[in-house]
Amino acid sequence: MITKIHGRLAGMRGDSAIVEVGGIFYEVMLPSGLAQRLTRTLAPEAQPEVTFHTLHYIEGWGGGGSQRPRLIGFTEELDREFFELLTTVSNLGVRTALRALTIPIAEMAAAIEGGDARALARLPRIGPRMADKIIAELKGKTWKFTLLPTGEPLAAVAKPRPAEQPFVAEAREILLQVGYRASDAAAAIEKVLRARPEIATSQELVQEVFRQRGGKT
Repeated sequence: MITKIHGRLAGMRGDSAIVEVGGIFYEVMLPSGLAQRLTRTLAPEAQPEVTFHTLHYIEGWGGGGSQRPRLIGFTEELDREFFELLTTVSNLGVRTALRALTIPIAEMAAAIEGGDARALARLPRIGPRMADKIIAELKGKTWKFTLLPTGEPLAAVAKPRPAEQPFVAEAREILLQVGYRASDAAAAIEKVLRARPEIATSQELVQEVFRQRGGKT
């Protein structure tokens, strides 16, 4: 079973990431919120290193139909754990669950624990009937996920400054020169710009990265 994949993000194909590992390209299906965030924030030429915690499952149809192995990826192990729990709900398939994850997991878990069927029903491919079923089957089981930081890592609503802006690209290059890995530099920059969207120069951006990391690389 493949539980983690690390490689170069060669591109996005819909809600799937194409990850190159040793010259082999893997298609990794992602939750819609995460796929949208990657598509929106990464410059096409960046191709950073990425790590996904994965589920390996066989997608197929009964009656002798074809079966295909699939990888599903998450940026955190707890995201994967929540997804596995979500797909235990009767008649809630893998692809429906992936499409539904467009808000932070903490918010979705809070809606489940609070019995907020209206909030769940607004999610893609979930409607009122499925929302009620999710609450009925999962309430009391998702409380620990409500403690996760909101906005990470499946938030499709966050609007960080596009990474392709010149001063952001320059800051990223500086971080690479001082020893940051590409994935770490991208994550650090995104974190800073989400907290301080007013930053507009590479010098200020790099200084804030160092301040948040205590100057360590």
